[in-house]
Amino acid sequence: MHATADWKASWKVRAVDELAWKELLEGLRAEHAALKDAVSRGLCWSDPMNLTGIFGQLAHGAWHLGALRQALGLVKVD
Repeated sequence: MHATADWKASWKVRAVDELAWKELLEGLRAEHAALKDAVSRGLCWSDPMNLTGIFGQLAHGAWHLGALRQALGLVKVD
């Protein structure tokens, strides 16, 4: 998925409708569930690549959630 991602195009999205927002939230929930499942199955904690991946995912996810929190303060609902 990351190999085919169009990162520049992702920044062009400025508004979504209710259905698109629900789809985004569902995608976030699915990614969270997959990460949680991978951790619960047991990672090889002595493998530096696993540690880099899991901590990278956590930090990256935290950044995005913080950005969403800030952005939601700017959202105006009519």
